[in-house]
Amino acid sequence: MEEKLTLFKNRKRFGIEKNIDIIFKNTALVLSSFVAIILLGIILVVFFQSFESFSRYGLKFLVTSEWNPVKDEYGAFTAIYGTLVTSFLSLLITIPLGVGTAIFITEDFVPKVFREIIGSFVELLAAIPSVVLGLWAIFVMEPFFRAFFVFLHNFFGWIPLFSTEPTGRNSLLAILILVVMLLPIVTLLQGIHLIRFLKS
Repeated sequence: MEEKLTLFKNRKRFGIEKNIDIIFKNTALVLSSFVAIILLGIILVVFFQSFESFSRYGLKFLVTSEWNPVKDEYGAFTAIYGTLVTSFLSLLITIPLGVGTAIFITEDFVPKVFREIIGSFVELLAAIPSVVLGLWAIFVMEPFFRAFFVFLHNFFGWIPLFSTEPTGRNSLLAILILVVMLLPIVTLLQGIHLIRFLKS
């Protein structure tokens, strides 16, 4: 295999092939630059659109949880805190599961046929947009877990995570939805790194 790669690299290249490579390289550079420009544009739009709120309420907008349109009082701390907690806990669940699954499908724990089937399923799930997986988890997975949430609330309600009565969507559901959205991607990326490590 290495000899074929060496022969391929050292072979004589014609002018048209070099021109195609140059065009491809410049096209990739332009498209990747568009991604950076769009990201910068999003940051600027968010900054200027939020400038009025910061100039009016100051930094206390980030550290207060009061949200009362009648009194014209607004604070984003609750949303920020919820986002950070759910993201941290979902990563705490996703990373061990993703790494464990990646090790399982790259090592010889089961026959190669089963590993290939599981790996194909993981690749298919990773190809599905995360938004689609999230919507599936909200509308399909949540009803199945509702009884489990009630059980957790009744017996472990003294823990802040399970203290809210599960009448609708809650933090635990948000964590599970994020796990569903992240797990295929984490597993696939970790599997690629493990395969490269084993080959080296």
